[in-house]
Amino acid sequence: MRMNTSRKKYRRSLQVSGLIRLVLLGAVSAVVGGAFVVVKNRQHSLANEKASIEGEIVAINKRIETLDLRIAAMVDRDAIAARLDDLGGELVKIERAERVMASGQVLEQFASYRRPRSERDEF
Repeated sequence: MRMNTSRKKYRRSLQVSGLIRLVLLGAVSAVVGGAFVVVKNRQHSLANEKASIEGEIVAINKRIETLDLRIAAMVDRDAIAARLDDLGGELVKIERAERVMASGQVLEQFASYRRPRSERDEF
């Protein structure tokens, strides 16, 4: 008879509380593993989004540099002079050595070139 009691005891060694503990441990492990997978997937998607945005920024910076170069070419002294010649402007090219510094006498000389106030106010 002793054998029967030891056999029953061996079969009943895992009781309900132990089974609940194992199920809860498995559920907690599954939740933690699932959360880890979700977080990693989110990290990868954010990294891909960041890389695409950085690529757009690089493309925009290149476009800005291109536009800056085009603006510099348009604002170049010789380009402006050529454009004004095409439009019929009456400008005279001034060499760098011929530039005049503004002093009292020069300002008085330039004042004589101004139109009278009455002609300016008509517009």
